[in-house]
Amino acid sequence: MLAAGVIERKIQSNDELLNEKCASYLDEVIAQRRNWAVQASALLQRSELEWTRMRRAERACMQMEALSKLVNGVEIKKIDKNAMKGRLKLLLASGLKPYWYVDTVYAGILRSLGCIALEKAEHLVRELIEKNPDEPTYWCLLGDILQQPEAYEKAIQVSNGRSFRAYRSLGMLMLRRGHYDVSFEHLKRSLELQPINVSFDFATFLPQLLKESLCSIS
Repeated sequence: MLAAGVIERKIQSNDELLNEKCASYLDEVIAQRRNWAVQASALLQRSELEWTRMRRAERACMQMEALSKLVNGVEIKKIDKNAMKGRLKLLLASGLKPYWYVDTVYAGILRSLGCIALEKAEHLVRELIEKNPDEPTYWCLLGDILQQPEAYEKAIQVSNGRSFRAYRSLGMLMLRRGHYDVSFEHLKRSLELQPINVSFDFATFLPQLLKESLCSIS
């Protein structure tokens, strides 16, 4: 059932009806409670389905908080070897993502919930950075939360200038602040790194258009 939901989402267009159908698969897997890895994978997938829907975003956040604590071993005072062995059953077959993916999804959910959760999201992302300071995605997440160009610049640095996400986010931030020359250069570079991004073409050249319009007015 877990695999059926994944396949459905891959081969069909993403819409509300499909999400409801896949959610019903995941609800059934979670309700059975037969295997730790399978249930954890189902919780992760259900949270990813629900966090964009306002009515269920809070539940998705609570699920991801609990799952993040589980995969990171938070609040585990004593390690039970037998319990740990039990969690390994069907681990690969379940498709359960690694801890850093779980934490990244959790940080994204917190960020989407608004300013109330920003402090918590920042704390979580900084913990991820401490574990792996050379991961550009984490620096991009920090930049999204703080809206600071330094975080995106750090992402560019640790990726050796190969992070499309960092250039795009930095370019859009500079665009919103009215720094059109800088914005254009960063957006252009992001498109060079990932050319197959048709929806982003217009945004790339928007700073140049705005600059030319301002010059003609003045």
